[in-house]
Amino acid sequence: MIKLGKLRVENFKSFEDSFTVDFNGNDLLILDGPNGFGKTTLFDAIELCFTRRIGRILSTDRKQKNSHLLKNKADKETRIFLELIEENNTKVVVYVSIPPNTSKDDNKAVNCSVSQILLKEWPTNFTENVQFSFFEGQSLNEIVGNDALENTFDLFNYIQQEETCHFLKISESDRHKKINYLFGTTKQNAEKEQLQNIKNKLSRKLAQIHENIEKLSTYKKAFELDFDKEFGQPSDRKDIVPTGLISKVITFEPKNSEQIGVYKNSLHDVLWISKNIDEFHALEFNNLLNYLCENRIQELKDLILVGNKSSFSNILKIEKHVSWLNKLVKKINEYEAFNKIAPESPKNLTTDVLSQFISYFPSLVSNYALKIEDYFKLQKELGSYQQILNKISQSREALQQQYQIHINNDVNKADVSCPFCGDVKLTDNQLWIEYASQTKVFEGLKSDSLTKLEDISVYLVDEFISKCINKSLSFINKYQQYVGLLAPLSSKLITEDRWEKMQKIKRWLMEHNVSFESSILANNAKINEDELRIKLSELQSNIRRNAKAVSTEKSVDELKKALQFYGLSVTESLIKTFEDSTIISNEDIKQDLDYIALTELHSNSSKHRDIILKLSNLDKQKKVILNKESLVKSLFNKYKKQIKDYEKIVAKQVAIPFYIYSSKVLQTRPDGNGVFLQSAENNRENGYLRFVSNLNDDHDAWNTMSSGQLSGLVISFMLAMNKVYPTKLSTLLIDDPVQTMDEINLASFVQLLRNEFPSSQVVISTHERKSANYFAYKYQKNSKVELINMKSRRLS
Repeated sequence: MIKLGKLRVENFKSFEDSFTVDFNGNDLLILDGPNGFGKTTLFDAIELCFTRRIGRILSTDRKQKNSHLLKNKADKETRIFLELIEENNTKVVVYVSIPPNTSKDDNKAVNCSVSQILLKEWPTNFTENVQFSFFEGQSLNEIVGNDALENTFDLFNYIQQEETCHFLKISESDRHKKINYLFGTTKQNAEKEQLQNIKNKLSRKLAQIHENIEKLSTYKKAFELDFDKEFGQPSDRKDIVPTGLISKVITFEPKNSEQIGVYKNSLHDVLWISKNIDEFHALEFNNLLNYLCENRIQELKDLILVGNKSSFSNILKIEKHVSWLNKLVKKINEYEAFNKIAPESPKNLTTDVLSQFISYFPSLVSNYALKIEDYFKLQKELGSYQQILNKISQSREALQQQYQIHINNDVNKADVSCPFCGDVKLTDNQLWIEYASQTKVFEGLKSDSLTKLEDISVYLVDEFISKCINKSLSFINKYQQYVGLLAPLSSKLITEDRWEKMQKIKRWLMEHNVSFESSILANNAKINEDELRIKLSELQSNIRRNAKAVSTEKSVDELKKALQFYGLSVTESLIKTFEDSTIISNEDIKQDLDYIALTELHSNSSKHRDIILKLSNLDKQKKVILNKESLVKSLFNKYKKQIKDYEKIVAKQVAIPFYIYSSKVLQTRPDGNGVFLQSAENNRENGYLRFVSNLNDDHDAWNTMSSGQLSGLVISFMLAMNKVYPTKLSTLLIDDPVQTMDEINLASFVQLLRNEFPSSQVVISTHERKSANYFAYKYQKNSKVELINMKSRRLS
């Protein structure tokens, strides 16, 4: 028999430090003391070791929590050690733990679980870094002899303070499911469920076959009606062969209905063309007009620009004019650039500007060669001082000119500030008098070379540069009028390839009497991009107005596709083959259409046979599945009956001790009898467990008994289960039973425990000292009893 040994908790709920209790050697251990000193916490620790959860914890919401429900300090590891003893030796040590600093998600009540490890022996050192010796080979369920330990621990070994009636709260069928493994029918129930699944699958398969048969039968009837309507009775049909004129019809071997549809629809289009040649040509013509307007934009633009030219040699002449104009425009641009760099006054003349004019106007240089030579010579002779003085003089003159313009434009002027020194003058005349006076001072500072250089600069600007500017202006005024011809002429400058494409469009328009002459530009006409777009739009509209009226909505592309599909072409009013130009008549096309229709008939006949074959196969499948379903149903019902009969026998084994124990514990009942246990009596009912007051009552005890009686009932059922189906774990944990039982029940209960379960280890908690003393008094005669006051133990 396995009993509890030592229990050690660390950082668990209200226990911050380690706390150890030794259950070993005691037949009865009583935990007493006021509420709040950890009695139920120790029971929670034991339950956690066996089931890895606390059954009474409920998840009231899905929100994340800042603290863990089972930890005292969040940053410390929580550890619980529970020793299991067999014949005064350690059988195994259950070790559960919760790591430090758990996440907010782990702190949810729904996630309150622990990791469980089995150890070989009780640790001698509980430091965090110590290495434990692990137990291997058996699970905890195998050790205690309870395969459903997690689900039945609160039924066999533990009755909780708040959840005394937990087993009664669940439904009657759920009670049966919770303990049905005790009946020894686990394997048979699994086989029964397997038969149930097979039976359900066969039923679904049978329903699917019924549905498929119904669909195919409906389709078969509709198909037969359409078939006879289109082709008549078999006696009305005759042998039809292809004409042999269209090779694709001769070699036609249909693979599916879609392929037949393509052949048939394409040949119907060919027949329409044969019957409506003129309208087909009209469709072709309209399609060409539309194609021309949408896909030959460049050719139409070229027609507008150079459509009046008789040959490509005229385009080559335009090329010569364009070349001359390009040179002319380049020359004008160069002259305009020189006009912009010409100095506004002699003082602004520089060697760089003069050099550019000399380079561009060499024909004028010879008359001023000496002066130009002196200018460059004097520029080299000037020292840095004179050069600075010269630049200051140039800057003063430029500033004076700009400031004069500013004063003239200022209508509200009063006082005038000097732009050089900032002094305020009464009038602008006074300002310029002083400016002239200061200029004389600067002039006196100049050297002879600088003075001579200024004189030469005046001469060169007034004579040489002035003549250069006059020459450029004369050229610009003479040829500026031709610049506007460059863009229009350049647009007419097309390649020979573009000329040929334009001529092809032009000839086609003329052949089909499409008017376009009004859109062509005259020889010397100018046109910009916007005007060209307008001209193009007018030409496109004019071309589209020549479209021919048609009465069909057929697509010319689809009709041409049909001709190409069969290798045919339309020449004037005849349809011919590509290969040998054989003429195809309406009768030929109709005969080939009849042949394709006959081919479709044969294909549909095959489809009809396929439908009949599928229906036959479905009927065979239906018979096979019906036989199998009947066999599985028979097996399932036999399994169900045998399991029910056996479970009734086993339930009676529990019912007798349960009746006896409940009659002793519930001595305050008026009739003095125990409680009856009922289970399913016939095969139609699902398994259930019901507690009733008497044999004629069919109401469950949960609805007829008081809370004290229900507590006694659950305790009685727990004792009965341990009597009939004992496990290796012979420990009974009862958390404060006297809270819901009166003293008469308690006396009977203690007597029942002492006499019926003398070898079991009983751990009870109570908050009443007299109840604790009563338990101890009743047990101490022949048993070892230990009473632990949790208040004194925690405070010491």
